[in-house]
Amino acid sequence: MRPRPNKPSTSLATRERRADLRVPVRAAVTVAGGGHKQCGWVRNLSCGGMFVEAETPFPTGTEVEVDTLLREGYQVRRLRVVAWVAWVGDGGMGLQFDALSPGDLDLIIRTLQRF
Repeated sequence: MRPRPNKPSTSLATRERRADLRVPVRAAVTVAGGGHKQCGWVRNLSCGGMFVEAETPFPTGTEVEVDTLLREGYQVRRLRVVAWVAWVGDGGMGLQFDALSPGDLDLIIRTLQRF
């Protein structure tokens, strides 16, 4: 496992001042990390990350692989990215994307533009 990138703390006050637009999304998601895998629901999405509803969130700082499907018009596209658990609470975990490919970023932007 790679060391976590040097990123600022994400307190509640910081989370509420996000620069990225968040939109409500309802999509099934699989999150895998530390040899464990669980299913949940994406509650919201931004270019910087997503909130995943999960019964047993991974601990803060855990590197995870996210796999979900996003609607794009009449098509469904797979989003499979690496993220970090930035915070835990409110019935799930806030994930911060580590690095997005240009194609993944484009898919997220197109998804956000629908709202």
